[in-house]
Amino acid sequence: MNIFDKINTINNIVENTMLKLKVVLLKDKAQSLVELGKALTNTGCDDYTEGGFWLWNYNNNEVYYSPKFCNILGYEYDELGHGFGGFNRGNPIQIAYGMKVIDNLIKEHNTDHFVNTISFTKKDNTIINIECSGAVFFIDKKPYIILGTHKIKS
Repeated sequence: MNIFDKINTINNIVENTMLKLKVVLLKDKAQSLVELGKALTNTGCDDYTEGGFWLWNYNNNEVYYSPKFCNILGYEYDELGHGFGGFNRGNPIQIAYGMKVIDNLIKEHNTDHFVNTISFTKKDNTIINIECSGAVFFIDKKPYIILGTHKIKS
């Protein structure tokens, strides 16, 4: 591992730790996932990520896509909505793999973070590769929120 890989690893750890901390601190204050996402955005979480972040309420499939994530895909914030359909812009095989990883984490009640690279089709039909890192948050051993942060891959 060269020095740049080590720096990237440290940055990823810091990025994920900051977002995890903010999710834990803010979850009880928010009325909905969208409000939680907006609160995270307002506290600078989008600034901590290269490619934005998303929150997914596993129980009702509500999703918050941060403005930065929407913009990377060429969309305005409100264009992707708040459903799981925003992920339909990702390569279906890579999305399915990511879902399998998340499902396994949930079955094992595992809070380790996951990493998956997904090719997304932008609004202008160009392709962008995004490395998604995230974690599942549990309440009473039930999945509550899944958080993902994005890094643009070249």
